[in-house]
Amino acid sequence: MRAHPVRPKISGLVLAGGSSRRMGMEKAFLMLGGKPLLERVLDCLRPVSDELVVAVAMGKRERFASLLGNGVAVAQDSARGRGPIEGMRAGFAAAGGMKVAVAPTDAPLITPGFYRLLICLSKGYDAAVPFIGGLPEPLLAVYSRAPMLAAIEEVLGKGGRRPVQAFGRLRVRRVDERELRGFLGPAGPFVNLNTVADIRNMEEALERRDGPLSAV
Repeated sequence: MRAHPVRPKISGLVLAGGSSRRMGMEKAFLMLGGKPLLERVLDCLRPVSDELVVAVAMGKRERFASLLGNGVAVAQDSARGRGPIEGMRAGFAAAGGMKVAVAPTDAPLITPGFYRLLICLSKGYDAAVPFIGGLPEPLLAVYSRAPMLAAIEEVLGKGGRRPVQAFGRLRVRRVDERELRGFLGPAGPFVNLNTVADIRNMEEALERRDGPLSAV
């Protein structure tokens, strides 16, 4: 009898479809300490994921697939102008895991420990979402794949564009700043990149956190 393939438990999803207007170039391939941002984010998700998926904008699948190789699946948006929720829709549809750990490509200061905490706190819920200053961080969260995908499809079907609009259909575990105190600050996962100056600041933050970037 042929054995059935083992279904992955956790999918790591990187959202790499942003237009990067303020940066003036595609963020995924910007270098930080000798590594592209996308590679840094994937490296952080690998220890906690059974598979990796990168969601990209329309027309970008072949470029990303050729650069990433066979170890990473590439999911492509099916519509333009919807923002991150479309990347989540494409990525969740392509993912095979029961849960999906989501990260944007411009958050290279995430750590495996951050996602291990969210995965643990997501037990019994459809999502574990950090709330910083009372506001949700839906692109740095862990979701149950099927409920979140259904909620996203409903939001898009009604003309919605914001991932938080899906929360009304989900059992959301709010993860507050007290629980995240070890992950806050200038070298934490909630720092992202929008300008060239941000890259310089992030390099300094990485050096403070991990030592010389050549050793990272």
